[in-house]
Amino acid sequence: MNRARAQTLLPPLVGGLLILVALIGLIGTAIKNPQPHDIKVGLVGPTPVLEQMSTAFASNAPGAFQFTTYASEDAARAAIDDRSVDGALVLAAGGPRLIVAGAAGDAVTGVITGAFTNVFKAQGQTLTVETVHPFASADPHGLILFFVVLAVVVSTLVAMAGFGLRSQSGFGLRLIMVVVYAVLAALVGMGMARWIAGDYGSGFWVATALVARDHIVDRWVDATRRTYRDGRKRVYYFSLEFLIGRLLFDALGNLGITETARAALRGLEVDLDRLRT
Repeated sequence: MNRARAQTLLPPLVGGLLILVALIGLIGTAIKNPQPHDIKVGLVGPTPVLEQMSTAFASNAPGAFQFTTYASEDAARAAIDDRSVDGALVLAAGGPRLIVAGAAGDAVTGVITGAFTNVFKAQGQTLTVETVHPFASADPHGLILFFVVLAVVVSTLVAMAGFGLRSQSGFGLRLIMVVVYAVLAALVGMGMARWIAGDYGSGFWVATALVARDHIVDRWVDATRRTYRDGRKRVYYFSLEFLIGRLLFDALGNLGITETARAALRGLEVDLDRLRT
């Protein structure tokens, strides 16, 4: 093997191995020492009780949970909606209640539920658990979505490797091919996921988004007219971040129609929180 060929073949091999080691290393600590770390949980209730509970967890399970106190259950639910926390414990007159986000994953919800269930069981109390933001009913653990992402990544790498071996095109064209193939693979993958698990709520998501859009458009048009009329400056920016479910909830919240939308969808036997996942 001459030097030029070695310089062509060795960098991809070494780079691939480094990426492999890095990815496996990311889960190495979790595999060797499977302990929860910094799971974000909201707390609602009397301050003295919450402080006592936080202190007890800090002593018995240091680093396992990161607690945030909220003034009301609605505030805690809003924190779950915007993913600030993965669950919330509500201490009220009707008894302790735990709200967990199912889409946070079995590991997280299992740790939260198990820990707090044991605490109240030791006190002779029953903890009521409510799950919000669940996955689709036919894919309750999100495994299909996980394998869709994995399949898209692996198939993209294989396709691009084959394209690179058969083509002498420049970096720009290869990058474009990666993006095009990734988009097509994602569409095909999600189509197959819906075929396997059923609808993930996209139809109701679109309907809810259109309702929100209709409320937004009038305000947007009025604001645009005022901007041009008054000669105000405008700022434009380009973003590659797409958090569609979160943007929908942000829009509903800013419009003040979250509960209205929730009630309307409930009448159709659709959980608004599910549309978020």
